[in-house]
Amino acid sequence: MAAGWALLTLMQAPAEQWHALIFGRYWRACLIAVPLYALLPLILLLLLARRGAPVDRVLTGAFAGLASAGLATVAYGLHCPDDTAAFLAT
Repeated sequence: MAAGWALLTLMQAPAEQWHALIFGRYWRACLIAVPLYALLPLILLLLLARRGAPVDRVLTGAFAGLASAGLATVAYGLHCPDDTAAFLAT
């Protein structure tokens, strides 16, 4: 859904603005903040999965990582000054 929204945004913008829409001004802060924001949810999800009975540990870990990355992206997107759809999808 985010990728479709980003593509729609890019199709409506001139090609000269694509770089600014995709990377924004604060991409370095995003590279640092999102993994840091993902640490706590990842640890919590892995601890919860450990208490349960996961059938496939690799798949469970992959989904925990994907879920924590999604939560971290949402948390970063709530306060990020670069709020274009293409930046958040990237």
